[in-house]
Amino acid sequence: MRTSKSGVARHTVVCAVAVALAVAMGVSGAAQRGEAAGQGSGRGGARGAGAGGGTHILEKATTERAVPLPKSKLDQYFKDMDAAHEETLRMVEGGQFNVNIRRIKKPEAAPLIHPKTIDVWYVMEGSGAVTTGGTFANGKVTGGVTDHLDAGDVLFVPANLPHWMSEVGSSGITWLNVRWDVDWKGPMGAGNPPVPGVPGSAGVGEFATPDKAVYIPKALLDSYIAEQNSTKSTSLTKRMIEGGHFNVNIRNITEPSVEFHERTIDFEQLEVQMGDKTMALTLMEASLLRYLVEHEGRPVSRKTILEKVWGVREDTDTRAIDNFIVRLRRYLEDEPSSPRHLQTVRGVGYRFVADPD
Repeated sequence: MRTSKSGVARHTVVCAVAVALAVAMGVSGAAQRGEAAGQGSGRGGARGAGAGGGTHILEKATTERAVPLPKSKLDQYFKDMDAAHEETLRMVEGGQFNVNIRRIKKPEAAPLIHPKTIDVWYVMEGSGAVTTGGTFANGKVTGGVTDHLDAGDVLFVPANLPHWMSEVGSSGITWLNVRWDVDWKGPMGAGNPPVPGVPGSAGVGEFATPDKAVYIPKALLDSYIAEQNSTKSTSLTKRMIEGGHFNVNIRNITEPSVEFHERTIDFEQLEVQMGDKTMALTLMEASLLRYLVEHEGRPVSRKTILEKVWGVREDTDTRAIDNFIVRLRRYLEDEPSSPRHLQTVRGVGYRFVADPD
């Protein structure tokens, strides 16, 4: 195996893993109800996170493919929104989840309340102040907590919590908004999160509750990245917010390309190249493959893959890992049914071997 010295890149990804896992495994909220996530009106029905009239929708999510959103595309979206005087652009619609851009120039006149929808914000440009909580009655809010937002900050807003931009900087403010439906009253819902000391809770930054927002300033985000970059850190994932059935993680990956057996794994471009053929990798496929490559020759357990690679709870269905391995073998093996590079270690998990002979 040869590691290329070129193409090294650092990727920091803030994501809602509950949503990412659901789509990657083909069991999004819409699919669980027997519906194709890409079908319907594009607004997710009356109660879905996709509900809301007048929102410009660009793409509908399906369970068969990822939806890449490169920065160049986002920059063009900003220009289009400014030209059309739009404040909300729905980039991806998935029925019970969606991914939006919010771009506003002045404070909001009234709070928003989403009874069954969680919001995670990532501030991309500008600044302002967000007020969350308080009591809403007769068109007014009393109380609440106000946090100043700048580019790079993250905000988690639980369902049914009043929230609004009470101040906006002179250049406005733009944030990426991931929203999804959630039942806060379920026995394992976000209202009953894991507690410190419980297996799987180590390294969690914040535990979500249904009565307050969680504000993560860029400085804290940077400290999480520095923690991952330290020689003492072995995890690719930092669990910033834990909510029981959902979580918000940061992924920090520094990767060169890897060459073996006439194939090149390019972790920067998320693809496997073999001659003139290129096969795209999803982020989760690339994360799993990267970990196996880094631990070449050593068995990697299913528990390790769930917790250290994907940052999900140990009790997640491990058959999902097997499905990912089946797909990776199609990319890496001459004969996927008789794998030589992605080997099964019976009773443990899997092992990557670049040169089995």
